[in-house]
Amino acid sequence: MEKQYVVLVFIGILIVFFAIPLGELYGGVYLQISGGMETERFLVLTHSAVNSFQIIGGILSILSGIAYICKRNDK
Repeated sequence: MEKQYVVLVFIGILIVFFAIPLGELYGGVYLQISGGMETERFLVLTHSAVNSFQIIGGILSILSGIAYICKRNDK
C-alpha cells in the first residue's frame, strides 16, 4: 500500500520536470486544431500550460509524500 505513495511522488516529480515539453506539446496540438494564432497568444497559452503542469505535479508529489509520511507514523 505504501508503494503507491512513493510511485505517485515520483510521477509528480516527473510531471514537474517534463512540464516544459508537455506545455509545448499542448501548445502545438492546440495550434494544429485551431489552424493558427498570433505568436503572443501562443506563448501565453504554452506558458500557462507549463505552469499548470508544474502545479499539478507539485500538488501530486506533495500530497502523496504527506500521505506516505502519515501512513508510516500510524504503524
